Amino acid sequence: MFSANPRRGFSGASHLVLFNVLMLSSILLMPSAALAGDAGQHSRIRHVILISLDGFHDFDLTRYVAGHPTSALARLVNTGVTYANAYTTGPSDSFPGALALTTGGTPISTGIVYDNSWDDTLSPPGSNCATVGTQVLYDESVNTGNGDSWTSSIDPTLLPLDRSQGCTPVFPHQYLKVNTIFNIAAAANLVTAYADKHPTYEIYNGPSGPPATDLYLTESSAFDSDTNPSVLEINDDMKVQAVLNWIDGFNHDRTQHIGVPAIFGMNFQIPNVAQKNYGYADGAGTPTSKLADAYDFVDQELGRMLSELDARHLTASTVFVLASKHGNSPVDPQLKRTTDDGPYADLVNRVAPNLLANLTDDDEAIIWLTDHSKAKKVAAVLRANIDMVGGGTVYVGKDLDALLGGNMIANRRPDVIVESTLGVIYSSHPAKLVEHGGFHETDRHVSLVVSNPALGSQIISNHVSNTQVAPTVLKVLGLNPQALQAVQQENTSVLPGLDALGD
Repeated sequence: MFSANPRRGFSGASHLVLFNVLMLSSILLMPSAALAGDAGQHSRIRHVILISLDGFHDFDLTRYVAGHPTSALARLVNTGVTYANAYTTGPSDSFPGALALTTGGTPISTGIVYDNSWDDTLSPPGSNCATVGTQVLYDESVNTGNGDSWTSSIDPTLLPLDRSQGCTPVFPHQYLKVNTIFNIAAAANLVTAYADKHPTYEIYNGPSGPPATDLYLTESSAFDSDTNPSVLEINDDMKVQAVLNWIDGFNHDRTQHIGVPAIFGMNFQIPNVAQKNYGYADGAGTPTSKLADAYDFVDQELGRMLSELDARHLTASTVFVLASKHGNSPVDPQLKRTTDDGPYADLVNRVAPNLLANLTDDDEAIIWLTDHSKAKKVAAVLRANIDMVGGGTVYVGKDLDALLGGNMIANRRPDVIVESTLGVIYSSHPAKLVEHGGFHETDRHVSLVVSNPALGSQIISNHVSNTQVAPTVLKVLGLNPQALQAVQQENTSVLPGLDALGD
């Protein structure tokens, strides 16, 4: 069993025992006090399930519901508000996308622009703080065993170091600059739980305040997800079983009764990986047969959750939020062009030796420099040689701030961002069909539905942001959205159209 300790990272038990427990728990469903987690709440809504269908666009949702009118997705749409113009934050990486949903903030307030970034004030892992300025990685590479085991935990020796704190490792939750919905709910003595794709998603615990009650953070990379999406269904199914156990009032592996959480949910990784491997048949977004199968799998798993809510008489008191951390580009397979990011280092270092501090790229390129004063010179070189990196638009200075939506904290702010030409993917895997991280329409225009029987079916066409999910979650539970620091800093509003849920 995993437990998320906000001060120590993760500890893991035997993966074989846990796997057997998870596989058997669907058979061993036991009666429980369904409303055990309701104490202390005054709102009619007692629970919020937050689901991210990673990679799922708004048009994916619309197409699937139209073709499957009796599906679980159709049920959610038919009893909820669909936000037809919902956008995730930019860059459209999973890490800032997850934080948008749970903090109400963009990188401007969270301080997190990507899971691979740079910080001028921290020191490299293992350096004993002899130098300052380091790449900050919060992906599977900082796990024990490099993420090869699904029971991986964070290896503190692979984390950046903070000289100001006695040269101690900086865990993801400590790197986050603002609190989360889990902190606010926990402070109100409410149970919270979540399942996601890497141990580094312990970032949900936030930099201060009480942590989430039960985080279940299996390592998705251990499921050979880049080459065999069907194997990844096992990982998503394990997380679904955790959600079912939470609905029944237990912890994720059904070993302890904790009460039905006020906030809980999971991410589905399979839509994202299936899009990367199988893609779309055309520019209209028609899924290939294997991608369609992946969407059917997700729908069936959502159906299990809805059925369990019905069985536990929790449907009326539960708001179901269906969101997406990010989309993917390109949709049109004819536009896809895989290219090497190698020229970036040469072009940047033409301006000055060893000028490139860090580069992260997927369908965009984000660049940090060892000398920030040379950013405009680097931008000029990149613009003059843009064909060498596949084309695109170069952002620097105020244009970069506008792209991010404001002034990011100086010691973490990128110096240059290249929005690649639509279809360009920086990857060593030429078979990869889509990617995310960038600022294209299909990177950011995602599905978003807030469902509860009291709402009926509505479509809101106004532009909304994924950041509005976090304050909305708190409001429907009767908690104060302004308790979120990012909401205060960025003036994030709640989602419209939910008055029927009451206050």
